[in-house]
Amino acid sequence: MGAGSLERLRGAALRGVGPRGHDHAKQLAETLRDVLAKHREVVLFRRADGEQERLEELLAEQGVVGRPTWRHGSLSRSFTWPPTDTAYVAYDDLVDLPLRDRRTQELERRSRPVEDFLELQPGGLVVHRHHGIGLFHGLTTIEGPDGPGDFLELGFAEGTRVFVPVHRIDLVQRYVGTGRTPKLSKLGGTEWAKRTKKVADAVEELAVELLATQAQRAVRQGPPLGPDGPWQHELESAFGHDDTPDQVAGVRAIKQDLEGEKPMDRLLCGDVGYGKTEVALRAVFKVLAAGKQAAILVPTKVLAQQHLRTFRARFAPYPFEVAALTSLEGAATNRQTIRDMAEGRVDLVIGTHRLLGKDVKFQKLGLVVVDEEQRFGVQHKERLKGLRADVDVLSLSATPIPRTLHMALLGLRDISNLTTPPLGRHPIETKVAREEDALVRDALLRERARGGQIFVVNPRIRDLPLVERWLLDLVPDLAISTIHGRMDKQQVENRLLRFLEGRID
Repeated sequence: MGAGSLERLRGAALRGVGPRGHDHAKQLAETLRDVLAKHREVVLFRRADGEQERLEELLAEQGVVGRPTWRHGSLSRSFTWPPTDTAYVAYDDLVDLPLRDRRTQELERRSRPVEDFLELQPGGLVVHRHHGIGLFHGLTTIEGPDGPGDFLELGFAEGTRVFVPVHRIDLVQRYVGTGRTPKLSKLGGTEWAKRTKKVADAVEELAVELLATQAQRAVRQGPPLGPDGPWQHELESAFGHDDTPDQVAGVRAIKQDLEGEKPMDRLLCGDVGYGKTEVALRAVFKVLAAGKQAAILVPTKVLAQQHLRTFRARFAPYPFEVAALTSLEGAATNRQTIRDMAEGRVDLVIGTHRLLGKDVKFQKLGLVVVDEEQRFGVQHKERLKGLRADVDVLSLSATPIPRTLHMALLGLRDISNLTTPPLGRHPIETKVAREEDALVRDALLRERARGGQIFVVNPRIRDLPLVERWLLDLVPDLAISTIHGRMDKQQVENRLLRFLEGRID
Protein backbone atom coordinates (compact mmCIF):
# COMPACT_ATOMS: atom_id res chain seq x y z
CA MET A 1 0.00 0.00 0.00
CA GLY A 2 1.91 3.17 -0.77
CA ALA A 3 4.47 4.12 1.84
CA GLY A 4 2.52 6.16 4.30
CA SER A 5 -0.96 5.03 3.32
CA LEU A 6 -0.91 1.72 5.14
CA GLU A 7 0.66 3.32 8.20
CA ARG A 8 -2.01 6.00 8.26
CA LEU A 9 -4.71 3.36 7.99
CA ARG A 10 -3.23 1.44 10.90
CA GLY A 11 -2.74 4.66 12.80
CA ALA A 12 -6.47 5.26 12.68
CA ALA A 13 -6.90 2.12 14.72
CA LEU A 14 -3.79 2.15 16.88
CA ARG A 15 -3.30 5.79 17.77
CA GLY A 16 -6.69 7.38 17.18
CA VAL A 17 -6.62 10.23 14.67
CA GLY A 18 -7.37 13.15 16.93
CA PRO A 19 -10.87 13.79 18.21
CA ARG A 20 -13.74 11.87 16.69
CA GLY A 21 -15.67 13.99 14.22
CA HIS A 22 -15.15 16.02 11.07
CA ASP A 23 -11.33 16.21 11.22
CA HIS A 24 -11.06 12.49 11.70
CA ALA A 25 -13.45 11.75 8.84
CA LYS A 26 -11.55 14.10 6.53
CA GLN A 27 -8.16 12.57 7.37
CA LEU A 28 -9.45 9.03 6.94
CA ALA A 29 -11.05 9.93 3.60
CA GLU A 30 -7.77 11.44 2.39
CA THR A 31 -5.92 8.28 3.33
CA LEU A 32 -8.38 6.09 1.45
CA ARG A 33 -8.29 8.46 -1.54
CA ASP A 34 -4.49 8.04 -1.59
CA VAL A 35 -4.79 4.24 -1.40
CA LEU A 36 -7.36 4.13 -4.20
CA ALA A 37 -5.17 6.33 -6.41
CA LYS A 38 -1.98 4.30 -5.91
CA HIS A 39 -3.33 0.80 -6.55
CA ARG A 40 -5.06 -0.83 -9.47
CA GLU A 41 -7.57 -2.43 -7.11
CA VAL A 42 -8.45 -1.95 -3.45
CA VAL A 43 -10.29 -4.81 -1.73
CA LEU A 44 -11.89 -3.99 1.62
CA PHE A 45 -13.15 -6.79 3.85
CA ARG A 46 -16.25 -6.29 5.98
CA ARG A 47 -18.16 -8.58 8.35
CA ALA A 48 -21.57 -6.94 8.05
CA ASP A 49 -23.51 -4.75 5.63
CA GLY A 50 -23.52 -1.91 8.15
CA GLU A 51 -19.75 -1.54 7.91
CA GLN A 52 -19.91 -1.09 4.13
CA GLU A 53 -22.81 1.35 4.35
CA ARG A 54 -20.97 3.43 6.95
CA LEU A 55 -17.77 3.76 4.91
CA GLU A 56 -19.56 4.36 1.59
CA GLU A 57 -21.48 7.15 3.31
CA LEU A 58 -18.28 8.77 4.55
CA LEU A 59 -16.56 8.52 1.14
CA ALA A 60 -19.55 10.16 -0.54
CA GLU A 61 -19.66 12.95 2.04
CA GLN A 62 -15.94 13.64 1.55
CA GLY A 63 -16.16 13.59 -2.26
CA VAL A 64 -13.82 10.63 -2.74
CA VAL A 65 -13.77 9.41 -6.35
CA GLY A 66 -13.57 5.65 -6.79
CA ARG A 67 -14.76 2.87 -4.56
CA PRO A 68 -13.12 -0.23 -3.10
CA THR A 69 -14.21 -3.73 -4.01
CA TRP A 70 -16.03 -5.19 -1.02
CA ARG A 71 -15.60 -8.76 0.20
CA HIS A 72 -17.36 -10.50 3.07
CA GLY A 73 -14.89 -11.69 5.74
CA SER A 74 -12.16 -10.29 7.97
CA LEU A 75 -8.42 -9.66 7.92
CA SER A 76 -6.15 -9.27 10.93
CA ARG A 77 -4.24 -6.46 9.15
CA SER A 78 -3.99 -4.71 5.78
CA PHE A 79 -1.44 -5.76 3.14
CA THR A 80 -0.62 -5.45 -0.57
CA TRP A 81 -0.12 -8.05 -3.30
CA PRO A 82 2.46 -6.54 -5.75
CA PRO A 83 1.96 -9.04 -8.63
CA THR A 84 -1.55 -7.68 -9.21
CA ASP A 85 -1.03 -4.26 -7.59
CA THR A 86 -3.89 -4.97 -5.20
CA ALA A 87 -4.30 -3.51 -1.71
CA TYR A 88 -6.24 -5.66 0.76
CA VAL A 89 -7.62 -3.49 3.55
CA ALA A 90 -8.83 -4.78 6.94
CA TYR A 91 -11.90 -2.99 8.24
CA ASP A 92 -10.37 -3.21 11.72
CA ASP A 93 -7.73 -0.75 10.52
CA LEU A 94 -10.63 1.70 10.23
CA VAL A 95 -12.26 1.03 13.62
CA ASP A 96 -12.23 4.70 14.55
CA LEU A 97 -14.49 5.51 11.62
CA PRO A 98 -16.99 7.94 13.18
CA LEU A 99 -20.74 7.74 13.08
CA ARG A 100 -22.57 10.89 12.11
CA ASP A 101 -24.14 12.80 14.94
CA ARG A 102 -26.87 10.58 16.29
CA ARG A 103 -29.29 13.50 16.23
CA THR A 104 -28.86 14.10 12.49
CA GLN A 105 -28.42 10.58 11.16
CA GLU A 106 -31.29 8.78 9.45
CA LEU A 107 -33.27 6.98 12.12
CA GLU A 108 -35.54 4.91 9.93
CA ARG A 109 -33.30 1.91 9.22
CA ARG A 110 -35.77 -0.75 8.22
CA SER A 111 -34.54 -4.31 8.42
CA ARG A 112 -34.46 -6.02 5.05
CA PRO A 113 -35.02 -9.71 5.80
CA VAL A 114 -35.84 -10.71 2.23
CA GLU A 115 -32.69 -9.19 0.76
CA ASP A 116 -30.51 -10.51 3.56
CA PHE A 117 -31.71 -14.07 3.27
CA LEU A 118 -31.42 -14.17 -0.51
CA GLU A 119 -27.70 -13.46 -0.46
CA LEU A 120 -26.53 -16.85 -1.68
CA GLN A 121 -22.85 -17.72 -1.41
CA PRO A 122 -21.28 -20.63 -3.34
CA GLY A 123 -20.79 -23.56 -0.99
CA GLY A 124 -23.43 -22.25 1.40
CA LEU A 125 -26.51 -24.11 2.58
CA VAL A 126 -29.83 -23.27 0.93
CA VAL A 127 -33.41 -24.46 1.17
CA HIS A 128 -35.43 -25.39 -1.91
CA ARG A 129 -39.14 -25.10 -1.26
CA HIS A 130 -39.92 -28.52 -2.73
CA HIS A 131 -36.68 -30.50 -2.39
CA GLY A 132 -35.29 -29.42 1.00
CA ILE A 133 -31.78 -28.57 2.19
CA GLY A 134 -28.96 -28.48 -0.32
CA LEU A 135 -25.71 -26.73 -1.25
CA PHE A 136 -25.53 -23.77 -3.60
CA HIS A 137 -22.75 -24.41 -6.14
CA GLY A 138 -23.16 -21.21 -8.10
CA LEU A 139 -24.67 -19.97 -11.34
CA THR A 140 -24.28 -21.93 -14.55
CA THR A 141 -25.38 -21.43 -18.15
CA ILE A 142 -27.28 -24.24 -19.88
CA GLU A 143 -28.30 -24.41 -23.54
CA GLY A 144 -32.02 -24.91 -24.06
CA PRO A 145 -34.55 -24.92 -26.90
CA ASP A 146 -34.88 -21.15 -26.59
CA GLY A 147 -31.16 -20.53 -26.31
CA PRO A 148 -28.79 -20.33 -23.32
CA GLY A 149 -30.22 -19.61 -19.87
CA ASP A 150 -28.84 -18.98 -16.37
CA PHE A 151 -29.55 -21.51 -13.64
CA LEU A 152 -28.77 -21.92 -9.93
CA GLU A 153 -26.93 -25.20 -9.43
CA LEU A 154 -27.96 -26.95 -6.19
CA GLY A 155 -26.46 -30.13 -4.78
CA PHE A 156 -28.34 -32.64 -2.61
CA ALA A 157 -27.64 -35.99 -0.92
CA GLU A 158 -25.98 -38.79 -2.89
CA GLY A 159 -24.47 -36.29 -5.34
CA THR A 160 -27.72 -35.40 -7.06
CA ARG A 161 -28.07 -31.97 -8.66
CA VAL A 162 -31.02 -29.68 -9.36
CA PHE A 163 -30.83 -26.69 -11.73
CA VAL A 164 -33.24 -23.87 -10.91
CA PRO A 165 -33.92 -21.14 -13.53
CA VAL A 166 -32.99 -17.72 -12.18
CA HIS A 167 -36.53 -16.49 -12.78
CA ARG A 168 -37.66 -19.08 -10.18
CA ILE A 169 -35.22 -17.91 -7.50
CA ASP A 170 -38.25 -17.49 -5.26
CA LEU A 171 -38.07 -21.27 -4.72
CA VAL A 172 -34.65 -20.93 -3.06
CA GLN A 173 -33.50 -19.10 0.02
CA ARG A 174 -30.51 -19.17 2.31
CA TYR A 175 -30.55 -21.71 5.14
CA VAL A 176 -30.68 -19.83 8.46
CA GLY A 177 -30.92 -22.60 11.02
CA THR A 178 -28.69 -22.61 14.09
CA GLY A 179 -26.70 -25.35 15.76
CA ARG A 180 -25.04 -28.28 14.02
CA THR A 181 -24.83 -28.51 10.25
CA PRO A 182 -27.92 -30.28 8.87
CA LYS A 183 -27.92 -33.28 6.56
CA LEU A 184 -28.55 -32.66 2.89
CA SER A 185 -32.01 -33.72 1.76
CA LYS A 186 -32.53 -36.75 -0.46
CA LEU A 187 -34.43 -36.14 -3.66
CA GLY A 188 -37.60 -38.14 -4.18
CA GLY A 189 -38.12 -39.11 -0.54
CA THR A 190 -40.86 -38.20 1.91
CA GLU A 191 -38.59 -36.86 4.69
CA TRP A 192 -38.76 -33.23 3.54
CA ALA A 193 -42.55 -33.31 3.22
CA LYS A 194 -42.84 -34.67 6.76
CA ARG A 195 -40.52 -31.99 8.13
CA THR A 196 -42.35 -29.16 6.39
CA LYS A 197 -45.70 -30.44 7.67
CA LYS A 198 -44.35 -30.56 11.21
CA VAL A 199 -43.13 -26.97 10.90
CA ALA A 200 -46.42 -25.85 9.36
CA ASP A 201 -48.35 -27.38 12.27
CA ALA A 202 -46.06 -25.63 14.76
CA VAL A 203 -46.44 -22.28 12.96
CA GLU A 204 -50.23 -22.70 12.91
CA GLU A 205 -50.24 -23.36 16.65
CA LEU A 206 -48.08 -20.29 17.22
CA ALA A 207 -50.33 -18.17 15.01
CA VAL A 208 -53.44 -19.21 16.94
CA GLU A 209 -51.71 -18.35 20.22
CA LEU A 210 -50.51 -14.99 18.94
CA LEU A 211 -53.92 -14.09 17.52
CA ALA A 212 -55.68 -14.91 20.78
CA THR A 213 -53.17 -12.88 22.80
CA GLN A 214 -53.25 -10.03 20.32
CA ALA A 215 -57.04 -9.92 20.45
CA GLN A 216 -56.94 -9.52 24.22
CA ARG A 217 -54.29 -6.83 23.98
CA ALA A 218 -56.02 -4.94 21.16
CA VAL A 219 -59.08 -4.20 23.28
CA ARG A 220 -57.05 -3.13 26.31
CA GLN A 221 -55.88 0.44 26.57
CA GLY A 222 -53.53 1.67 29.23
CA PRO A 223 -52.11 5.06 30.15
CA PRO A 224 -49.20 5.73 27.79
CA LEU A 225 -45.81 6.84 29.06
CA GLY A 226 -44.79 10.43 28.56
CA PRO A 227 -41.83 11.73 26.53
CA ASP A 228 -38.27 11.28 27.73
CA GLY A 229 -37.24 13.29 30.76
CA PRO A 230 -33.83 14.68 31.78
CA TRP A 231 -32.86 11.42 33.49
CA GLN A 232 -33.44 9.46 30.30
CA HIS A 233 -31.20 11.78 28.30
CA GLU A 234 -28.58 11.64 31.04
CA LEU A 235 -28.57 7.84 31.13
CA GLU A 236 -28.28 7.49 27.36
CA SER A 237 -25.52 10.10 27.16
CA ALA A 238 -23.53 8.11 29.74
CA PHE A 239 -23.36 5.08 27.43
CA GLY A 240 -19.67 4.53 26.71
CA HIS A 241 -20.08 3.72 23.01
CA ASP A 242 -21.66 5.19 19.89
CA ASP A 243 -25.10 3.80 19.12
CA THR A 244 -25.36 1.87 15.87
CA PRO A 245 -28.06 3.04 13.43
CA ASP A 246 -30.07 -0.11 14.19
CA GLN A 247 -29.88 0.56 17.94
CA VAL A 248 -31.11 4.11 17.38
CA ALA A 249 -34.01 2.84 15.25
CA GLY A 250 -34.83 0.08 17.75
CA VAL A 251 -34.87 2.43 20.74
CA ARG A 252 -37.03 4.88 18.85
CA ALA A 253 -39.55 2.17 17.87
CA ILE A 254 -39.75 0.86 21.45
CA LYS A 255 -40.30 4.34 22.86
CA GLN A 256 -43.08 4.94 20.36
CA ASP A 257 -44.68 1.69 21.54
CA LEU A 258 -44.37 2.69 25.19
CA GLU A 259 -45.79 6.14 24.49
CA GLY A 260 -48.76 4.69 22.60
CA GLU A 261 -52.06 3.47 24.00
CA LYS A 262 -51.77 -0.14 22.84
CA PRO A 263 -49.57 -2.55 24.84
CA MET A 264 -46.20 -3.29 23.28
CA ASP A 265 -45.28 -6.78 22.09
CA ARG A 266 -41.98 -6.34 20.26
CA LEU A 267 -39.28 -8.85 19.33
CA LEU A 268 -35.73 -7.48 19.23
CA CYS A 269 -33.36 -9.67 17.19
CA GLY A 270 -29.61 -9.31 16.97
CA ASP A 271 -26.41 -11.30 17.06
CA VAL A 272 -24.42 -11.62 20.29
CA GLY A 273 -22.60 -8.36 20.96
CA TYR A 274 -24.81 -6.21 18.74
CA GLY A 275 -26.31 -4.23 21.62
CA LYS A 276 -29.65 -5.82 22.53
CA THR A 277 -29.05 -5.39 26.27
CA GLU A 278 -28.42 -1.64 25.95
CA VAL A 279 -31.65 -1.18 23.99
CA ALA A 280 -33.59 -3.15 26.61
CA LEU A 281 -31.90 -1.22 29.42
CA ARG A 282 -33.15 2.08 28.03
CA ALA A 283 -36.69 0.74 27.72
CA VAL A 284 -36.60 -0.49 31.34
CA PHE A 285 -35.31 2.87 32.55
CA LYS A 286 -38.10 4.74 30.77
CA VAL A 287 -40.68 2.55 32.49
CA LEU A 288 -39.07 2.93 35.94
CA ALA A 289 -38.80 6.70 35.50
CA ALA A 290 -42.56 6.73 34.89
CA GLY A 291 -43.15 5.16 38.31
CA LYS A 292 -43.82 1.61 37.15
CA GLN A 293 -42.03 -1.69 37.81
CA ALA A 294 -40.21 -3.91 35.33
CA ALA A 295 -39.18 -7.56 35.27
CA ILE A 296 -36.49 -9.29 33.21
CA LEU A 297 -37.00 -13.01 32.68
CA VAL A 298 -33.88 -15.03 31.80
CA PRO A 299 -33.32 -18.76 31.25
CA THR A 300 -30.27 -19.24 33.51
CA LYS A 301 -28.95 -18.03 36.85
CA VAL A 302 -25.65 -17.11 35.19
CA LEU A 303 -27.38 -14.73 32.78
CA ALA A 304 -29.42 -13.32 35.67
CA GLN A 305 -26.22 -12.43 37.53
CA GLN A 306 -24.74 -10.83 34.43
CA HIS A 307 -27.80 -8.65 33.91
CA LEU A 308 -27.95 -7.83 37.63
CA ARG A 309 -24.43 -6.41 37.54
CA THR A 310 -25.04 -4.47 34.32
CA PHE A 311 -28.33 -2.87 35.39
CA ARG A 312 -27.15 -2.07 38.92
CA ALA A 313 -24.04 -0.38 37.55
CA ARG A 314 -25.95 1.74 35.03
CA PHE A 315 -28.81 2.59 37.42
CA ALA A 316 -26.54 3.35 40.41
CA PRO A 317 -26.94 7.16 40.21
CA TYR A 318 -30.75 6.87 40.28
CA PRO A 319 -33.22 5.96 43.07
CA PHE A 320 -34.20 2.59 41.63
CA GLU A 321 -33.97 -0.68 43.55
CA VAL A 322 -32.76 -3.62 41.46
CA ALA A 323 -33.04 -7.18 42.81
CA ALA A 324 -32.57 -10.76 41.63
CA LEU A 325 -34.96 -13.65 42.10
CA THR A 326 -33.14 -16.96 41.59
CA SER A 327 -32.22 -19.95 43.72
CA LEU A 328 -28.77 -18.43 44.26
CA GLU A 329 -30.22 -15.70 46.47
CA GLY A 330 -31.56 -18.18 49.02
CA ALA A 331 -35.12 -18.82 50.20
CA ALA A 332 -35.20 -16.11 52.88
CA THR A 333 -33.86 -13.42 50.54
CA ASN A 334 -36.30 -14.44 47.81
CA ARG A 335 -39.27 -14.27 50.20
CA GLN A 336 -38.27 -10.74 51.16
CA THR A 337 -37.79 -9.77 47.51
CA ILE A 338 -41.26 -11.06 46.64
CA ARG A 339 -42.77 -9.01 49.48
CA ASP A 340 -40.86 -5.92 48.33
CA MET A 341 -42.09 -6.44 44.75
CA ALA A 342 -45.72 -6.67 45.90
CA GLU A 343 -45.34 -3.53 48.03
CA GLY A 344 -43.48 -1.55 45.35
CA ARG A 345 -40.11 -1.34 47.11
CA VAL A 346 -38.34 -3.21 44.27
CA ASP A 347 -38.44 -1.37 40.95
CA LEU A 348 -36.70 -3.92 38.75
CA VAL A 349 -36.43 -7.65 39.35
CA ILE A 350 -34.26 -9.99 37.29
CA GLY A 351 -35.08 -13.66 37.62
CA THR A 352 -35.28 -17.13 36.15
CA HIS A 353 -38.43 -19.30 36.00
CA ARG A 354 -38.88 -18.52 39.72
CA LEU A 355 -40.23 -15.19 38.52
CA LEU A 356 -43.24 -17.02 37.05
CA GLY A 357 -44.33 -18.51 40.36
CA LYS A 358 -47.94 -18.02 41.44
CA ASP A 359 -46.78 -16.29 44.61
CA VAL A 360 -45.03 -13.53 42.65
CA LYS A 361 -47.05 -10.31 42.58
CA PHE A 362 -46.26 -6.78 41.47
CA GLN A 363 -47.68 -3.52 42.71
CA LYS A 364 -47.51 -1.76 39.33
CA LEU A 365 -45.85 -3.90 36.68
CA GLY A 366 -45.30 -1.96 33.46
CA LEU A 367 -42.80 -3.96 31.40
CA VAL A 368 -41.61 -7.55 31.03
CA VAL A 369 -38.36 -8.20 29.16
CA VAL A 370 -37.93 -11.84 28.10
CA ASP A 371 -34.36 -12.80 27.21
CA GLU A 372 -34.26 -15.83 24.89
CA GLU A 373 -37.98 -16.54 25.21
CA GLN A 374 -37.72 -19.71 23.11
CA ARG A 375 -35.74 -21.38 25.89
CA PHE A 376 -38.68 -21.47 28.30
CA GLY A 377 -40.93 -24.53 28.66
CA VAL A 378 -44.62 -24.82 27.90
CA GLN A 379 -45.72 -24.26 31.51
CA HIS A 380 -43.66 -21.09 31.68
CA LYS A 381 -45.13 -19.78 28.42
CA GLU A 382 -48.64 -20.32 29.77
CA ARG A 383 -47.78 -17.95 32.59
CA LEU A 384 -46.19 -15.57 30.07
CA LYS A 385 -49.43 -15.45 28.09
CA GLY A 386 -51.18 -14.09 31.16
CA LEU A 387 -48.53 -11.43 31.61
CA ARG A 388 -48.64 -10.44 27.96
CA ALA A 389 -52.29 -9.51 28.05
CA ASP A 390 -51.65 -6.96 30.78
CA VAL A 391 -48.21 -5.39 30.32
CA ASP A 392 -45.77 -4.21 27.69
CA VAL A 393 -43.48 -7.04 26.55
CA LEU A 394 -40.06 -6.86 24.93
CA SER A 395 -38.48 -10.16 23.86
CA LEU A 396 -34.79 -10.51 23.00
CA SER A 397 -33.35 -13.17 20.72
CA ALA A 398 -30.09 -13.90 18.91
CA THR A 399 -31.83 -16.47 16.70
CA PRO A 400 -32.21 -15.39 13.04
CA ILE A 401 -35.77 -15.28 11.76
CA PRO A 402 -36.43 -17.11 8.46
CA ARG A 403 -37.95 -15.01 5.74
CA THR A 404 -41.35 -16.71 5.70
CA LEU A 405 -41.80 -16.62 9.48
CA HIS A 406 -40.67 -13.00 9.57
CA MET A 407 -43.34 -12.02 7.04
CA ALA A 408 -46.01 -14.14 8.76
CA LEU A 409 -45.38 -12.42 12.07
CA LEU A 410 -45.27 -8.88 10.71
CA GLY A 411 -49.00 -8.41 11.11
CA LEU A 412 -49.10 -9.90 14.61
CA ARG A 413 -45.94 -8.81 16.33
CA ASP A 414 -43.59 -5.88 15.91
CA ILE A 415 -40.00 -6.83 15.10
CA SER A 416 -36.77 -4.84 15.24
CA ASN A 417 -33.50 -6.24 13.89
CA LEU A 418 -29.99 -5.23 14.96
CA THR A 419 -27.83 -6.04 11.93
CA THR A 420 -25.12 -3.40 12.30
CA PRO A 421 -22.14 -4.39 14.49
CA PRO A 422 -20.92 -1.87 17.08
CA LEU A 423 -18.03 0.31 16.02
CA GLY A 424 -14.68 -1.38 16.65
CA ARG A 425 -16.11 -4.86 17.24
CA HIS A 426 -13.19 -7.17 16.53
CA PRO A 427 -13.63 -10.57 14.90
CA ILE A 428 -12.69 -13.77 16.69
CA GLU A 429 -9.17 -14.74 15.63
CA THR A 430 -8.54 -18.45 15.11
CA LYS A 431 -5.08 -20.00 14.94
CA VAL A 432 -4.29 -23.63 14.22
CA ALA A 433 -1.03 -25.00 15.68
CA ARG A 434 0.58 -28.22 16.76
CA GLU A 435 0.02 -29.35 20.31
CA GLU A 436 3.18 -28.24 22.11
CA ASP A 437 3.53 -27.79 25.86
CA ALA A 438 5.57 -24.59 25.52
CA LEU A 439 3.03 -23.01 23.17
CA VAL A 440 0.05 -23.87 25.39
CA ARG A 441 1.84 -22.73 28.56
CA ASP A 442 2.75 -19.43 26.93
CA ALA A 443 -0.86 -18.86 25.84
CA LEU A 444 -2.20 -19.64 29.32
CA LEU A 445 0.25 -17.31 31.06
CA ARG A 446 -0.22 -14.51 28.54
CA GLU A 447 -4.01 -14.61 28.83
CA ARG A 448 -3.92 -14.64 32.63
CA ALA A 449 -1.37 -11.81 32.73
CA ARG A 450 -3.69 -9.52 30.75
CA GLY A 451 -6.59 -10.30 33.09
CA GLY A 452 -8.37 -12.61 30.69
CA GLN A 453 -9.82 -16.09 31.15
CA ILE A 454 -9.49 -19.34 29.22
CA PHE A 455 -11.82 -22.03 27.92
CA VAL A 456 -10.24 -25.39 27.08
CA VAL A 457 -12.55 -27.66 25.08
CA ASN A 458 -12.12 -31.41 24.78
CA PRO A 459 -14.54 -33.67 22.86
CA ARG A 460 -14.43 -36.67 25.26
CA ILE A 461 -15.73 -36.50 28.82
CA ARG A 462 -13.51 -39.36 29.95
CA ASP A 463 -10.39 -37.39 28.92
CA LEU A 464 -11.25 -34.25 30.91
CA PRO A 465 -9.39 -35.31 34.11
CA LEU A 466 -6.25 -36.00 32.02
CA VAL A 467 -6.54 -32.59 30.35
CA GLU A 468 -6.93 -30.88 33.73
CA ARG A 469 -3.82 -32.62 35.12
CA TRP A 470 -1.87 -31.71 31.99
CA LEU A 471 -2.77 -28.03 32.33
CA LEU A 472 -1.84 -28.01 36.03
CA ASP A 473 1.52 -29.54 35.17
CA LEU A 474 2.11 -26.66 32.76
CA VAL A 475 0.87 -23.91 35.16
CA PRO A 476 0.59 -25.33 38.72
CA ASP A 477 -1.13 -22.29 40.25
CA LEU A 478 -3.84 -22.12 37.57
CA ALA A 479 -7.36 -22.09 39.03
CA ILE A 480 -9.19 -24.74 36.98
CA SER A 481 -12.72 -26.13 37.04
CA THR A 482 -14.30 -28.75 34.77
CA ILE A 483 -17.86 -28.96 33.46
CA HIS A 484 -19.60 -31.28 31.00
CA GLY A 485 -23.08 -32.24 29.85
CA ARG A 486 -23.53 -35.18 32.24
CA MET A 487 -22.95 -33.14 35.38
CA ASP A 488 -25.74 -31.94 37.66
CA LYS A 489 -27.23 -28.72 36.27
CA GLN A 490 -26.85 -26.93 39.60
CA GLN A 491 -23.17 -27.86 39.79
CA VAL A 492 -22.57 -26.62 36.23
CA GLU A 493 -24.22 -23.26 36.92
CA ASN A 494 -22.32 -22.81 40.21
CA ARG A 495 -19.01 -23.39 38.46
CA LEU A 496 -19.94 -21.06 35.61
CA LEU A 497 -20.80 -18.39 38.17
CA ARG A 498 -17.40 -18.77 39.79
CA PHE A 499 -15.86 -18.37 36.34
CA LEU A 500 -18.00 -15.29 35.72
CA GLU A 501 -16.90 -13.81 39.06
CA GLY A 502 -13.24 -14.27 38.10
CA ARG A 503 -12.47 -16.93 40.71
CA ILE A 504 -11.54 -19.43 37.98
CA ASP A 505 -8.86 -18.79 35.39
